[in-house]
Parts: sequence; C-alpha cells; structure tokens
Amino acid sequence: MRPTEFALGCIIRTCGSLPSVNVGKQIHTHIIKFGIDITGYAGIALRDMYTSCGCMDSAKKVHDASSNKGIHACTKMMVGYARTGLFREAWAIYAQLEEACEQMDAIIDLLQVAGSVASISLGKKLHGCVFRHGYETDHHVKTA
Repeated sequence: MRPTEFALGCIIRTCGSLPSVNVGKQIHTHIIKFGIDITGYAGIALRDMYTSCGCMDSAKKVHDASSNKGIHACTKMMVGYARTGLFREAWAIYAQLEEACEQMDAIIDLLQVAGSVASISLGKKLHGCVFRHGYETDHHVKTA
C-alpha cells in the first residue's frame, strides 16, 4: 500500500511539533523512496519540520528543491535561520523579500524572533527598516 502525500505530510507536521527530527527524517526517506513530489504539501511539511527542529541545512535543501518559494515559505526559512542564530542568512532572505515588496510580514516575524533570541543587532536593523518603509504606525509592527 502506497502512502499518500497528504498522509505523509500530516505525519511530518506532527514530527515538527514534537519536535522529532529522527522520525521526520525517516518519513523524508519514504517520500524519496515512493517518489512523492516535494513541491506540494509533503515538501511544505518537510521544510516546516526541519526549520522547527533547527535543521537548517536540511530545510534549505528541501526549500531549494521546491517550486513553492512564496512569502510564507521564505518567511519560515528566515525565521528558522534567525532562531538558530544564522542572522546573515535570515537577513539575505529578508533582502529578497524586500526587493519583491513583500517585507511587512517578514519584518513582523523577524521582530518577534529578534526579541525572543535577544538579538540587539538584528533588532536595530529591523528598526531601521520599519522607519525606512513607513511601518512605524502599523499596529502589528508596533506590537511585534
């Protein structure tokens, strides 16, 4: 019996919330074995699981192989990098989002991460971006 992409994606999501990267890696192996396309739900779940578990090298491999590189995918990668102390990588993704004019959600997510990991340097950079883009009056930005 062949598992579906959705069933494997649900299992992977559970691994990310535990976090249980070893079980998630085993499921990733099954995804490869069964030839399941990682550009859909299973790929999103894999990337999210790896970022939640702090395995950014694996998350990047899945992210790079996926065609799903929208604002939510990039923000998840950016937050994962920031939470693991890889601020340069997080900032590089932010710069890509800024070029695409999709930075408001990214700023909010990064502000929350900067506060939770007590990164003053990242917080100062973001503070500058908030004012440069005129977001200082936005309620969501102010509360982040």
